Amino acid sequence: MGLGSVLCFAPFDFPWLWLLFIPALLKAIDLSSRRITTLFWFYQGMWLAGASWIYYSIHTFGGIPLWLTLLGVAAFCSFMALISTIPFLIWSGRKPVSLSTIILLEFCAIWVLGEWSREWILTGFPWLQLAHGWVDTPITGFATIGGTLLVSAVMIGMTVSLYRTVTKITSGSLIIWLATWGSVWLIGWQLSLVPWTKPQESGTQIAIIQPNLDQSIKWDPSELDNIVGQLTELTNATDAELVFWPEAAIPSIMRDGSPFLDSLDRYARSRNATIITGVPTVNFTADGYDIFNSIIATNQGGLYHKQRLVPFGEYIPLIDIIGPILQLLDLPVGSQAQGSNTQSPLSAGHVKIAPAVCYEVAYGSVVASLASRANLLSNHSNDSWFGDTRGPDQHFQIARWRAIEASKPLIRVTNNGISAIVDHRGKITQVLERNVIAHGEATVTPRDGRSPFHIWGNNPLLVLLVTVLVAIKLRRFINKSR
Repeated sequence: MGLGSVLCFAPFDFPWLWLLFIPALLKAIDLSSRRITTLFWFYQGMWLAGASWIYYSIHTFGGIPLWLTLLGVAAFCSFMALISTIPFLIWSGRKPVSLSTIILLEFCAIWVLGEWSREWILTGFPWLQLAHGWVDTPITGFATIGGTLLVSAVMIGMTVSLYRTVTKITSGSLIIWLATWGSVWLIGWQLSLVPWTKPQESGTQIAIIQPNLDQSIKWDPSELDNIVGQLTELTNATDAELVFWPEAAIPSIMRDGSPFLDSLDRYARSRNATIITGVPTVNFTADGYDIFNSIIATNQGGLYHKQRLVPFGEYIPLIDIIGPILQLLDLPVGSQAQGSNTQSPLSAGHVKIAPAVCYEVAYGSVVASLASRANLLSNHSNDSWFGDTRGPDQHFQIARWRAIEASKPLIRVTNNGISAIVDHRGKITQVLERNVIAHGEATVTPRDGRSPFHIWGNNPLLVLLVTVLVAIKLRRFINKSR
C-alpha cells in the first residue's frame, strides 16, 4: 500500500487510489497486533517509492559512492517514515481497542497534524501530502480557504468514512456516503469559482526563459559569458515587460551593486523590461561573509534570499555532529545562509512578485507570508539536479497548489523544465517542452487582495484538530472515571 501510494502523485496522477489504499491500511491496522509498526511500514513504503528520486542528485552530481548514496536514501526515507509515524503514538487505535467511529476520527486528526509537522520538524520536508494528487479535481476549492492541509483533512475524512461504510455496512449507508462525497465535490467546485482576489485592470506581458544548460558547464567560470549570452538572446526574442530567468541563472556569486549586475540592469532598461533572475549573492559581515541563493529584480526591484534551504545540499543540519563525519569521508561541508522571514516582495512597476526558490515552494506558510502582499507568484528552480525522475513532476504539482491557495497566477521557470504559467486557479495555461532550449510568452493578469487562506493560514484548522483530540481524550477520561 505504501509503495503503491506513489501512483497517487505526479507523474502518474491517480489520486482516486487513496480510496483503496487508506481503507486497506485501516484494515491491516485492525488485523495487526502491532498497529504503530504497521503504520511505520506503510510510510516507509510511501517515502521509498515517492522520494527515492533524491538519489540522482546525490550520486550523479554529488560524487557520492553508490553504496553510500543508497544507504543515505534509505536512512532519509526511514527518518521521514519515523517522523510521519510518531504523531500516532498518541492514538488510541492500538489493540485491543476496535476501530470505532471516535477512534477513526482521532486517526484523521492525527494524520493531518502529522502532515503539518512535516513542514517544520528539522526545517521540514512537506512532500507527499494526501492533498497533492488532487490538484486537477474540483476539491481544490478548499485550498483557497484552508490550504492543502484542509484538502488533506477533507480527503482523509472521506477515505476513512468509506472504510467505516464498507466494514459496518447497513441499509443505505453506501448511498449516504456517495451523497456526502458528491456534496463535498460540489462545495469544492463552488469554492473554486469564487473570485477571492480581484484582477488588475490590465494584463502584463511576461516571458519565461528556459536555457537548458548542461550541469557539467553551468558552474564553469569560463562559460559565464556564453551562458549570459544565451539568456539575453532568448530574452531578445520576446517583447515582455517582465522576464523570468531560472534559479542561479547567473552562475557566479555576485555582490549587490557589482558591475555585472549594473550591466544587466542597463540591458533590462534598454528593453523597457524588468528581469527577475536567480543569482548567488554574497554579503560581507564583520565575521566574514554569507552566501545566499537569491532572486534579484532589475531596475531596483529588490532582492530576495531563499528561506528554506535543502538539507545536505545547501546546509548541513546538526553540523557539530554530522560535519566531522562528512570530513572523515572527504565530503563537502559548506553551507549557505538562510534568508530572513521578514523579506518584502519584489517590485516591477505596478506588479509585486512573491518569489520562491526551488523546493521552498512546497512550504505553503512560507509562500503565503510574501504572496499575501504580492499580486503575482514566481518559482525559480533548477530541477536538472534530479534528471528525468519523478521529482520534477512532483515539484511542479506542489507549486500549482501555491497558486490555488493564493488565488493568484504563478510563473514557474526552470533550467530544463518544468517551466510553465499557471493561472490563479492552478490551471496550466502554458508549459514549455522539457529538456530543450525554449522561451514562452503570454499576457498574465496580476491579482490584488488576499485569499481566506492568506488571511488566517492554517490556524483555524489546527485549532479544530487539536480541539477534536482534546475532546476525545477528555471524553475517554470521563468515561473511565465513572
